[in-house]
Amino acid sequence: MSARPKPEIKVKADGQMQPVTGERYFDMLMVKVVDDKAVEWAPTKGGKDFVKSKMTVSADDNTLTTNWMYYLSPSGGPVTDTDSQTRVGKTPAGAHAISNSWREAKQDVSPT
Repeated sequence: MSARPKPEIKVKADGQMQPVTGERYFDMLMVKVVDDKAVEWAPTKGGKDFVKSKMTVSADDNTLTTNWMYYLSPSGGPVTDTDSQTRVGKTPAGAHAISNSWREAKQDVSPT
């Protein structure tokens, strides 16, 4: 059995909400390059917040930490999460520091 193919999503990383098609969970997406080590993104569905996230690459370029808040929890309140991933391979020349393959290292989920 293979995983469901993900639709390719192309939006400008300018901090503005932009329409997205082919995604089941969101219809708008904001992506913002914060600096050379960090990117923020926030999808919405029908004008409602879905997730707000910030991905930051460590100074040594080997760890990606994602801090996010999920707004559609069955418990009714938002849930916060911090994920850590370890870099697999090298970042392509000229690409942002988050561009690469990453392997899950740690996840801490807690209701807020």
